[in-house]
Amino acid sequence: LVHDKGFGLFEAMSAIEMMDPKMDAGMIGNQVSRRVLSFEQAIKEGTIKINNLTTPELVGIIDNCFCCLVTWLEGHSLAQTVFTCLYMHNADLIEDAAMKAFTLGILKICDIVRDKVNKASVFEEEDFHSMTYGFKMANNVTDLRVTGELESTRNRQGEDRGPLIEFEHQLCVAVFSRIRFTRLLLTALITFTRKEMNATAEVQKLMVQAMDLLPSIEGSMEFGIQTQTDSTKGDQPILMGFEPLVNQRLLPPTFPRYAKIISRKDTMEYLRSLVERIGALCEVTNLTSFHSILVCNTYILVHTLTLCKLEHRLQYTVSQ
Repeated sequence: LVHDKGFGLFEAMSAIEMMDPKMDAGMIGNQVSRRVLSFEQAIKEGTIKINNLTTPELVGIIDNCFCCLVTWLEGHSLAQTVFTCLYMHNADLIEDAAMKAFTLGILKICDIVRDKVNKASVFEEEDFHSMTYGFKMANNVTDLRVTGELESTRNRQGEDRGPLIEFEHQLCVAVFSRIRFTRLLLTALITFTRKEMNATAEVQKLMVQAMDLLPSIEGSMEFGIQTQTDSTKGDQPILMGFEPLVNQRLLPPTFPRYAKIISRKDTMEYLRSLVERIGALCEVTNLTSFHSILVCNTYILVHTLTLCKLEHRLQYTVSQ
C-alpha cells in the first residue's frame, strides 16, 4: 500500500470516499426523485411567492425561520438551518414588504451573532458554526435601515383592509408580534455594541417588551401554514420557501449529517429562556460591591452549561 508519510492512523480513520452517497454529504441531493431548485429557479417555475403572501403564509414561514435560527444557535451549520429558507438567499428579489423586512432582520441577527461569538472566542469548532458558505449577510444594508424597515412594515399591517373580522384581526396581530419581536432582538444586539453607560438599561427594556410578545406569538402558531413531510426530500419537514437539500453541495465532503430542525414549541421555550437570560446578564452593571459581583459571576459559572454561545459573548461584553 503506497501512501504519504503524513497519512497515519488518524487520517485513515477519518477518510471518506468522495462521490459515495453513504459517505459524501454533497451527494444526498442526487438520491431524491425531484429536482432541487434554487431561489431564482423556484421563482421562475412559480413554486415560491415573492409578493402578496397571505397572512397564514407569513406566520408559518416566520415561525419556521425562528426554528432554523434556534437550531443554528444550538450548533448546526447555517447551510442546513437558516439558509434552507430560500428567501434568505437574495432578499433583493423579495417584493413583499413584510417578508423582505423580516428576511433582512434575520440576516442581520445572524451576522451580529457570528461577529460577537467569533470575537469572544467562546466556542469549540463542534459547538458553533460561523461559516456563511458565501451567502450575503445583508452587508449592503445598514443596521438602521433594517430596523427602520421592520418598524415601517409593522405600522403598515392592516392598512387599506377595511373593517376586519375578529379572525383577520388575530392574523394581523400574529404578523405584527413576530415582526416586532425580530426588531427588538436585533435592536438589543446592536445596542450591546455601544459603549454608553445606559446601553444595558436600554437592552433590559427591549427584553421586557420582547418577553411580552412571546405569549402572543406562541398562541398564534396554529394560524400559520404547517410543515409537511415529503418522501422526495428525504422525509424532512418542508414548507413553502424552504428546501432542506438546496445547500448540500456547499457542505464539505464529510459523512452525511442530518440537521433536525427544532420544533416550534421548543423554539418558543428557547426564545423565552434566551430573552430572560439576556435581561439577567444586564443586571451585572447594577452591582456596586465586589462581593455581589463575585456572587453573580459564580452563579453564571454554575449555570454556564445552559448558556448558548451568544450569551457567553454578551456576558463577556457586559463584564467589560
